[in-house]
Amino acid sequence: MVIRPKLMALFSALLASLMIAESAVSKSVDCRIAYSQLAAKQAEYLLNPPAAPLRMLTSDDVTVTPMNGGKPFHHRYQNSQASFQPWETGFATGVEVAFKNSAGQTHKVQVIGKSTRPEAIRAVIEMLLKLPADTLEATRRIEVQSFVTGTRTAGYEFRRGFTLLEKGLTQKTLNHEFGHNLAVHVWGRNNPFKEWEQAFKADGSNFVSAYAENEFVRTKFAEDFAEAVESYLRDIDAFRKSSPNRAALLDTIFRDPDLWKPIRERNQTVVAQLSRTAAENPAAAAATVLVVVGGAGAAIVSLSPALSGGSP
Repeated sequence: MVIRPKLMALFSALLASLMIAESAVSKSVDCRIAYSQLAAKQAEYLLNPPAAPLRMLTSDDVTVTPMNGGKPFHHRYQNSQASFQPWETGFATGVEVAFKNSAGQTHKVQVIGKSTRPEAIRAVIEMLLKLPADTLEATRRIEVQSFVTGTRTAGYEFRRGFTLLEKGLTQKTLNHEFGHNLAVHVWGRNNPFKEWEQAFKADGSNFVSAYAENEFVRTKFAEDFAEAVESYLRDIDAFRKSSPNRAALLDTIFRDPDLWKPIRERNQTVVAQLSRTAAENPAAAAATVLVVVGGAGAAIVSLSPALSGGSP
């Protein structure tokens, strides 16, 4: 009971420091310039939608190499709760799809399956070639599961990857799950930052789909963004008519990734994530910081006897 007021005071000081630090970082020269340029680009795309198609990869742009020399291997998949699970009996097989991004750097996407038909693996590779090349690096691994039954889910994402069920292998599902990876790539988490919320409100606060609306209480704008990515990639003209501001923002993400770079790098920091959480949900931020502070305090208490030469 004696420590609690001190912890609360320390929490308040840390939270204030976080907000100040985040404000300073977000207003740094690089970020300020990037936000200004992105706002200008978004306005430009809103008035004059780009006519040029997005850069996609072709089969000539990628190298497909069997993993483990083509021999089966053990693999632990990630379930819908993002925890690793063994693939029960049997072995996995997979390939690595390698390509160069716009900066000339090689990026690889693993496509892994167990008891998966070779044509299913090939189908996923063909679907990958229908994603914008300059943001495909948001994904590192795709798992094709043929042994999961009794679920309505056709796929689910995990950090820098996603799972597709072979029974529901469609471009629509792949686009949606890729959208979640893209959100993490840009904002460091599934739920986009204020840029998406502003575009959402400018579009009349209408959700992209009933699914996104139904999931809002649980996931906020995460599903709206993923559904928007799917709609954008499937039928850009229709999506641009229904959601022009979100379409223009996606234009900047897909067409101007370099402009987003300083913002992406800032969004990946712990300070930015905690600051954003504090703005949206102070209680959650308080709990997080108190756990950190409490853990640090406990460590100090446990170490202090040894440091002072006393007995525990």
